[in-house]
Amino acid sequence: MQSATCVDEDRQIKAIFTDGLQSKYPYIWLLDNCRCTQCYVHSANQRLVPFSQLDFRAVPESVTLTPDGSHLSIKWSKGHIGDYSVDWLRTHQFDSSKPDEVAEPQLHIWGSEMVNTIPTYDFEGILNNEAELYKWLDSLNASGLALIKNVPQETGQIKRVAKRVSFLKPTNYGVCFSVKSKMNPSNTAYTAAGLSLHTDLSNYNHAPGVQMLHCIQQYDGEGGDSEFTDGFKAAIQLKKENPKAFEILTTTWLNFSDIGIDYYSYHFNRQSPTICLGRKGNIEEIAYSRTSLSSMMYIPVEQVESVYEALKAFSDIMYNKENIIKFKMESGDMVAFNNIRVLHGRSAFKVEQRSSRHLEGGYIDWDEIHSRMRVLKANLQI
Repeated sequence: MQSATCVDEDRQIKAIFTDGLQSKYPYIWLLDNCRCTQCYVHSANQRLVPFSQLDFRAVPESVTLTPDGSHLSIKWSKGHIGDYSVDWLRTHQFDSSKPDEVAEPQLHIWGSEMVNTIPTYDFEGILNNEAELYKWLDSLNASGLALIKNVPQETGQIKRVAKRVSFLKPTNYGVCFSVKSKMNPSNTAYTAAGLSLHTDLSNYNHAPGVQMLHCIQQYDGEGGDSEFTDGFKAAIQLKKENPKAFEILTTTWLNFSDIGIDYYSYHFNRQSPTICLGRKGNIEEIAYSRTSLSSMMYIPVEQVESVYEALKAFSDIMYNKENIIKFKMESGDMVAFNNIRVLHGRSAFKVEQRSSRHLEGGYIDWDEIHSRMRVLKANLQI
């Protein structure tokens, strides 16, 4: 740092870095972010001082830079001395336009053209190489869909991949779940019927972030093909082509429910818009499921028909041939996708003794993935 000057009328310190960059730091923020051992636990990366003990009118008595310009020392009016790394100050400069590159990635919006270019990774590479692990997570973050090849054709591989990130999210279907045709199924996925495009567990207030499906054995007859659509692309297209339907699906809260017995007895219920917008008005989540859409609709009866028309318009766009990807997973493939963005489904198949279809599934939350990505970025110095 080249210089640091108090501007008392603004209650800020104006800093000029050696490359000419200028930044301002409010007094109260500097006091609140003091890194001395009285104020901060470095091993925990957490503050010690409660708001009640902060002197909101504190003014620096002196501001001193070390001779090499690497640290800033502030002596406050009550004798407290704060020490700040210049690198830390630069990293934490006030810039509202700077995004969190992990939580707010540059999205890759895709359609059917990606069927032959789905980001693909090797199972052993993800297990044994941190750079490959980061690339896989980064692909999921940006595109919402990625394949892993050469996975052993036995149960338990979902857990091995999840352990490289954090842990699997338990749900009412267990920590892992087997997708097989069963007698008296607790979910339509456990049949041989076709599944329309949907997001999983829209009935959860915090739906799982990423779903992984490992193909242990694929049906060798006709059917059982996987289908995927980028829900963000479909929502953007709906907004352009049918703004009324887009407004309805972003403002009408529908009921999603799931009642039954599987890992335990359950009764889930959630209200949510179909297209969820974030604080900046951007599309953050798709909650769309024909199977878990509740018959109980807490909306005026006069609005029901227009809601159904909007849902149909959204569905038509999802199934547009330019938007949907269809392919048949091979035994030993694992697909991972953003469950609150990418809708998935499958074509029907027959239940035959000679060829049974078996997939194993599991979920990881985005909080855990983003945390792991930040750790990997630091370790790999990306």
